[in-house]
Amino acid sequence: MFNEHLYHGTGRERGDRMLSNQMMEVSVGEHHWLGDGSYFFDEQLYAYKWISDMYKNKFRQQPQNKNLIENYSILDAHIKVEKKRLLDLSKAEYKMMFDQVYTLMHKHQEYSNTFDKVAIADGIVINYMFNNLGFDEDFDVVSALFIQNSRNYSAVGTRLGYMPQKQFCIKNLNVIDVIEEVNYIDSIPSFQQQLSNLYYNGAEQSFNKVKRPKRRGTHIPKKGYVVIK
Repeated sequence: MFNEHLYHGTGRERGDRMLSNQMMEVSVGEHHWLGDGSYFFDEQLYAYKWISDMYKNKFRQQPQNKNLIENYSILDAHIKVEKKRLLDLSKAEYKMMFDQVYTLMHKHQEYSNTFDKVAIADGIVINYMFNNLGFDEDFDVVSALFIQNSRNYSAVGTRLGYMPQKQFCIKNLNVIDVIEEVNYIDSIPSFQQQLSNLYYNGAEQSFNKVKRPKRRGTHIPKKGYVVIK
């Protein structure tokens, strides 16, 4: 059983409406990353970032805490669904299904033209899977791990050269048990500190290879060390 609390950032008026109705509202359109549905993050940080970005885009300024809280809310939804009904695209089995559908649609002229109209076709493919291929009969939720900020790790020698972001798209709203509001005012300093580190930039650091100085009277070989300036 997938039994978790997930987080949704939204405008205050819309959030109050969903709280009052105890029913999430659905986002519809081909540009949505996981297709039509109600979207959630598994971390409050990303829900906060979402509303903070919405504030900046609307008011063209950095949000003040009071103004942000007056205009935007974070919702906590308790999701209960059988794991077999979670289409987790971080799993190889389900990702291969997505890849196969994407390939077939891309070869079909009708959908190939649609792909050309959008920058990213993920939502189109997932909507087709659920609306045309019967995935809605077997799955209630879609999730995926998205890779953020990978370019800033290009100078860093690590296989974890990215910032992960897990998103969930609820297709069947009946799996949402309870919706509550998050009182996030006390968490804002922590969120802001985390956001300042979210866009790690390894390229700003200088990595220089230096040789260990040779020491007489020893048999210690010269080795390379990385110095970070």
